[in-house]
Amino acid sequence: MNALFCALLIGTLPFAGAGCRSASVQQTKGVEKRPASTAAKDVVVLTNEHPTGSFKIDRALLTRPPEVLEISVTKVVNPTASPVDIFVYVSATAEKDKTESDKQLVGTFSLYPADRPGKFMLSPAAAFRKFSETSKSSTAELLFEMKVGAENKAPVEVTIEKPNGLDNQN
Repeated sequence: MNALFCALLIGTLPFAGAGCRSASVQQTKGVEKRPASTAAKDVVVLTNEHPTGSFKIDRALLTRPPEVLEISVTKVVNPTASPVDIFVYVSATAEKDKTESDKQLVGTFSLYPADRPGKFMLSPAAAFRKFSETSKSSTAELLFEMKVGAENKAPVEVTIEKPNGLDNQN
């Protein structure tokens, strides 16, 4: 009887582990495939050679600014992990209209870790209102300016998507 019990127990062991799977192995069946997004996102790419980039702002948005701009840094190439600061301004679009008074600081953020993407929130209300009150320009842009640590000799590239909130008019 003991021999029969042992034989049955040994015979069922392979089936007992059949339902167990390692947590590190991903299943391939039953995975939903999502269609690739067909709409290309507006982006600016800041580099050592071209440290500025901008998105146009509807002039009406300046008088009714969003509470928050969500800025997504989607790609960072920074092999030496040098400090990267991004300054965000509202500025006149046309070169002839650009003066220091036509450039209002919205805010700044730093990449941390310096070689990784991230999301950042800025409150643009005060800068948008001040710009709309003081600027004579009929057009405006959200200007991004990248500053990299002075000791950096390696190329740095930062890709920023058009911020959420620039198209939303309340």
